[in-house]
Formats: sequence, structure tokens, C-alpha cells
Amino acid sequence: MIDGLLFPDRTPSPGLLEYKKVIEPVVIEARDLARGRFSVTNRYDFLSLDHLFLSWEIEADGEIVASGKGDIPDVPPGGTSDLVLPYRLPPAPEAGVEYWLNIRFMLAARTPWASEGHEVAWAQFRLPAASSAGNTGTAVGPTPGSKDSLRLEQQGAVLELLGTELRSDFDLAVGRLKRWDHRGRRIVHLGPRLTFWRATTDNDRALWGPSRDAVQWTEMGLHRLQHRIDDVQWEMRDGSTTQVRVQTRIAPPVFGFGIEAEYLYTISGSGAIRLEVRGRPQGRFPSTLPRIGLQLHLENCLERVEWFGLGPHESYPDSRMSARVGRYVRQLAEMETPYVFPQENGNRSDVRWVTLTDPSGAGLRAEGGPLLSFSAHRNTPEEYEAAKHTVELVPRDEIVLIIDYQQNGLGTASCGPGVLPPYLLKPGEFSFSVDLCPVGPGMPRGPRRPE
Repeated sequence: MIDGLLFPDRTPSPGLLEYKKVIEPVVIEARDLARGRFSVTNRYDFLSLDHLFLSWEIEADGEIVASGKGDIPDVPPGGTSDLVLPYRLPPAPEAGVEYWLNIRFMLAARTPWASEGHEVAWAQFRLPAASSAGNTGTAVGPTPGSKDSLRLEQQGAVLELLGTELRSDFDLAVGRLKRWDHRGRRIVHLGPRLTFWRATTDNDRALWGPSRDAVQWTEMGLHRLQHRIDDVQWEMRDGSTTQVRVQTRIAPPVFGFGIEAEYLYTISGSGAIRLEVRGRPQGRFPSTLPRIGLQLHLENCLERVEWFGLGPHESYPDSRMSARVGRYVRQLAEMETPYVFPQENGNRSDVRWVTLTDPSGAGLRAEGGPLLSFSAHRNTPEEYEAAKHTVELVPRDEIVLIIDYQQNGLGTASCGPGVLPPYLLKPGEFSFSVDLCPVGPGMPRGPRRPE
């Protein structure tokens, strides 16, 4: 069976989870979150809600801090009633912590089609809880402002950065990190570089509809973009940090359009990197771009993926209603969505931070400004694009991490309309930043980027 809702082994696809959320029979809306006041709408045609029970929980940055049950009002089919939940806002909210309320409606008894406790509907709300001390937040690992010493040595076209716990080699010829070691262990094989291509989806490849995205993208060479380095400069700052500025032009062969881009690395001796990226399109572009993001190649053993953002399954700009903000942990193999025809998959949206670590807890953390999306696989987008069957995907001996600033929507062009206007990624100037830092056992907690 390949119907877009179930995989051949009859496991639900993200499309089925999205469909379930869209048609759920109970809708809850917030009236006053501080006082726990809501309205409940019964979308059943003939049933009341007396076959369900309600539970709620409050999470602080993905960790449950309070929970309880609530009485469901007697709501007739098609009706709406008030609901009051007996929770209280955190009396002393921690600075920078996000507090989320999750409400679930579940079956009170077993039915022929599902067991007791099966979730029928849910809602999630961010609570108005903020610390008077300001929203500073916390994160694992040092930041680029730390005072660990840093030494620079240039060996031909390679700039070596040697810190207390850092060893990085920056290839000046290609304007890219070619290695990044922390405490003597390799973290990154190949550092961040802008990417604008994604493996085309079934909807991208649809031959009808107004956009025909894949046709535009390939006809104009977005799958063959080349990176020309125009200038690389670096300077030491107070003996503990250095800045590396890379000017580049990214363009396809033959065509006259391209993107003038700048990378600004701020690197500390402790191993933390802040990367600020800016870009400005020039010339006649396709009407949309597949994505704007950064691609890194990581050590093969960083297979434990943890993130705080939408999950647990994949989500995209126009397919995300079924995903909830939370803290999730998955193994790398579980980050893949096994579409029968290989294509873009596994993106997680609205991510505050993500870590990839080995069994000892050592690895890499990324935090975006603003929120980021990410995917982690053992193949590149180009390899997904070239494969016609999943067996043709030969896993690499490394992890391909893509951190997206924005991505084009999915649409439904294979069987319906294309991407709706609010979710089109139009070419334009862009600016974003990513904090990258090593994580490991015993490392101190430090300040996080303010929102």
C-alpha cells in the first residue's frame, strides 16, 4: 500500500498523523491561560464527549513539572462549552525556560477500534510565565565569549586554530572548516557551508500545477551550485577568540544569477563557534528556492539526537499541525522517514537547540537565531535525489547534518494544489546565525543566546 497515509508495512506516515490532527473531533481554545479558562467544541455529529476523559500537564523546557485531570463539560454534538482546568502558573518561573500546557482527550473505555487511553484529540499552549530576571536561558557548553586561550598558525592554505580544548583547521582556499576536534576527539569532518538544494519530493516533481518546482530548480541549475571564494580575512581578538570572515559567490554554471554571501565565524579557545551568515541574491532567480541552510558532516558515532522543538515526527512549513513542542530523543536511524521513493525527509521544525552525541555524551550542540530546522542522515540531498529506490542509498561513514533557516513548503501537487503562497520560499536577502559548541560529560552550563 502506497497511498500517502500508510507505508507498505502499514505503519502511519506523517501524512496520516497530520490528517488525524486536522479532523480531530474535539477542539479546545484558550480564553485566559493565566486562569485556566478555555472553550471546548464538540465536532461530533451525534456523540457527546462522555466517552472521553481529559488530562493535562505542564512542561518546563520539555520536562513535566505538573499534571492532573479535568472534568469534561457536557457538550452536545456541534456545541461549545466553557472549561476550567485546575492548574496554576509556576510561582517562580526560571529565566529563559518555556512553559507549555498540553491537554489531551482520551478514550475512557476500550472500543472495537482502539484501546482505553487512546488519544482522540489534543491541544498545546505556551503559558504566560516569565521570570522577572529576564529571559536569558541556559545551555550546555561554553560560548564564544569565554577566556580560554587561542593560538593561530598558518600552514600554507590552512589556518590552524589551537585552543585549550580545541583543534580546528580552516581551509582558506575553500573558506570552510575541514576539521574540528574537541578534547582530542573529532566532532566535525567538514564544517558548515550554505546549501539551497533539497532532494525533490513527490510534490516537487509533479508535472502539473502552476509551479512545477523541481522543473524550475533543475532547469536553472540549483542542483549544481558552485561556491567561489572571493576573500578570507581573520583577526585575533584579546587572545581568547578569533574572527574569520569569508566572502563568497554561490551560483550555477552558465546562468548569470547568484548569491553574494558572507560567513562571519567567531571562534573561542574553548571550542565554541558562533557563525553569522548573510546573503543577497543577484540576477533573475527561479520563483522559489528549495531551502536556505547550512550543511555539515559530523563524526559517525554521534548517533544520539536530542532536540527541543517540534516533534517527534518530521514537520515542514505547511505540514506541522500534528507536531508538538517538546524535548525529544531519537537514534539517528529513527530520524529518517522511509518514503518508498527517496526524497527530502526527516526535517524537524521550530527547534531551539539540537545535540548529536556519542554513547559517552560527547558531541555537538547547535542553537539557531532565530529558531532553526534540522535533519540528520547518512546521505546527502544529492544522494537522495539520485536514488530511485531505498536500496540504492548506501550509508556514508559520517553524519550529514543540515541546519535550515528556511525551507520551501511541501504542497500537495502530486494529487492537488501546489505550495500555498504563505509557505513559498521566495528569493530575497537573508540573515541568520547559529551557535555551535561541543558538549560532553562534566562540561559546565553557560548562558544561552537571548530570544
